[in-house]
Amino acid sequence: SVVAVPPLLLHLTMMAAKVHGVDGTGVVFRTHEILDRRRGAFPAASPLRLHAFAASMCASTDSSKMMLLGSSKASSSITTSADARVASLSFVLASCLCFLPRRFRASASLALRRRRGRPCCRHFVLHCESAREAASASSGAAARWDVPPAVKQVGYGAAGVRYVWEWESGESVHFERAGPPANCNSSAYAVVLVHGFGAECGYFGPQLDAIAEANGVAYAMDLFGQGRSWPAEDPTFDASSSAGAELEGGGGISSWKEWGWGSSIQKSFRKDVAFGEPTWLRQIARFLQEVVTEKDVYLLGNSLGGYLAAKVAALDVGREGQSSRIRGLILANATPFWGWTREGFTPWDGRLPAPFWIKPLATFWFGALRANIGSMLRLVYATPDNDDVCADLMALAKRIEDSSAHPMGASAFASILFAPQTPPSFGDALDSVSEEGLPTLLLYGNDDPWIVPWWAERAAQR
Repeated sequence: SVVAVPPLLLHLTMMAAKVHGVDGTGVVFRTHEILDRRRGAFPAASPLRLHAFAASMCASTDSSKMMLLGSSKASSSITTSADARVASLSFVLASCLCFLPRRFRASASLALRRRRGRPCCRHFVLHCESAREAASASSGAAARWDVPPAVKQVGYGAAGVRYVWEWESGESVHFERAGPPANCNSSAYAVVLVHGFGAECGYFGPQLDAIAEANGVAYAMDLFGQGRSWPAEDPTFDASSSAGAELEGGGGISSWKEWGWGSSIQKSFRKDVAFGEPTWLRQIARFLQEVVTEKDVYLLGNSLGGYLAAKVAALDVGREGQSSRIRGLILANATPFWGWTREGFTPWDGRLPAPFWIKPLATFWFGALRANIGSMLRLVYATPDNDDVCADLMALAKRIEDSSAHPMGASAFASILFAPQTPPSFGDALDSVSEEGLPTLLLYGNDDPWIVPWWAERAAQR
């Protein structure tokens, strides 16, 4: 099995594993042991999946502990030397190389499963958006709610009322809220739903409906820099230009086609404008404090949203001397790691303005991802050729493409890419919620090509 790994990728994986304090050889053999169970369906997929699986675990020390040691208490020697920087860059290169064959192997695997008649399930399927918006406007989605001062209604969404929350000066967060009919007693509990990377709150439509029918209140928000959550104008300007001087004094809207690549931050914005994990954790925590008014709160996170929800829950329930309103946690295919760098590890930490050298890489990478949104979505749906599912996928892909076309899309992607990991780790977060006795539900797809079931087993052991 090891012989099947191209020498370059094996070298990059082993280098990164060594610097991050992991036994790379153990990773390779352990990963093949897991993949051997799936070899029968598509033999060529095993070594291909190994590349991404083994390389991605090197992105964070937490994931390596979950894989090999099973305990966050285990020690690991992490360096911040030049070798560590080279290893982390090697991880990025290895991940890029692994991404190329992903579409082929996943599509072939899905095709074989369909030919063999394996049962498939549909997850997070959307209905016709226009019909749902009309239903929201005429149903209990507009149940009475004492709207917080920083929140204003902007319309109707897939299953609820659409709002905008200005959480920072010039920075707005879009969310949908659905609740029981106005003639029902007000609900005592809320469910806050957090989407995955690159997505938006609209695909939670069926969940918003179900929660409202169960006499609960559902909130689904767009993470900052995703969906409809963006700055109102370009937070940066070029200090060397006359236009930049005008912006600094009066704060007009920039005429640049692309935002975020200026050399300075406008005075009307906070000095640490950024996207990525640290910002998203703060956004969710403040959303719970300033927007969600119900007494009891449950967090539901999908993919990246599950990773963030686990951390927010751990930090909230673990606060000394303060009671938490979080009563439960639902993790749907939660990714066990995110990001590839730590504070002080790279010359840039994702806070704007972005350095000049990152723009070519970020713009190229972001453009490549945007060009393959539909293809990537097809990989994670069990029956993408089903007419209903295909229609839903096309609608979701169109919304993601529209949101990523924002003039700040590329610079936000660069900020997300370089944003450092924030403690606690995902494994430590699961330990914390377990120690506090917080009820946690783990939902994982058996055929997910990215978050494979083995991660569910490791998370359950926590």
